[in-house]
Amino acid sequence: MNRLDIFEYAEQHKDCPEHTNEYEVNGKKYIVHSHFVGKKDIDKVLSDIAVNRALSDVLYNNSNANDDIKTSGNIS
Repeated sequence: MNRLDIFEYAEQHKDCPEHTNEYEVNGKKYIVHSHFVGKKDIDKVLSDIAVNRALSDVLYNNSNANDDIKTSGNIS
C-alpha cells in the first residue's frame, strides 16, 4: 500500500471508531492507529481467542502436572 492509498483508506473510514496506541521498541517510539471497520466476524474472533487460551491453559497445566508427578513419585 503506498502513501496515497493509506490516506484514501483513512478518509474512507474516518467515521469508524479509532484507537491509538504508542509503543516503544528498542528506544524508538511507534504510534499505531487502529480503525474498526467491522469487516471481521466477531463471533469467530472471540471463539478463536477462547480456544487458544483454553489450549494454552491445558497444555501449560498438564506440563506442570507431569513435572509434579515425576518429582514426587505420587499421582494425585
